[in-house]
Amino acid sequence: MIQLHLKKLFAGIHKVDFEKGNTAIKAMISSIGEYVPLSSTIVIKDDVEIWLGDLEKVMRTTLDQQLKGTLKKDGLDIQNTPSQVCQLAQMIKFSDECVAAIKQGKLENYRGDLKKQLESFAIFEHKGDFLLFNKVKALILDVIHNVDVTE
Repeated sequence: MIQLHLKKLFAGIHKVDFEKGNTAIKAMISSIGEYVPLSSTIVIKDDVEIWLGDLEKVMRTTLDQQLKGTLKKDGLDIQNTPSQVCQLAQMIKFSDECVAAIKQGKLENYRGDLKKQLESFAIFEHKGDFLLFNKVKALILDVIHNVDVTE
């Protein structure tokens, strides 16, 4: 019964995964099947507003932790990082690098780098993996936008 209403309440959550006995939520699942384990479980209580509030807090905490971890790494681990985190990390990186390129007077060079990044995403091997294909497609669209912004 809960599953029907979650997608109306949270844009990124299509359904959740429960622990045995359906007493706690352990992960969120997107509409395309992306499975994201929560940083801590949410105990289902009688008071719906309380555990929904807890779900929102833990969802934010989980994504925040994953974003911070992703930003500390050298490259983007598309396969093991939630799509939303991949896209946000890429946009933060774009903003930082774009500012640096403007300060150095090398925006044209940076646009070339973005076009190379676009090429690398375009030939990315997803081997029929629907979820990975959708992640890469979203990243491609973002890079196309970023190229347009630099122009």
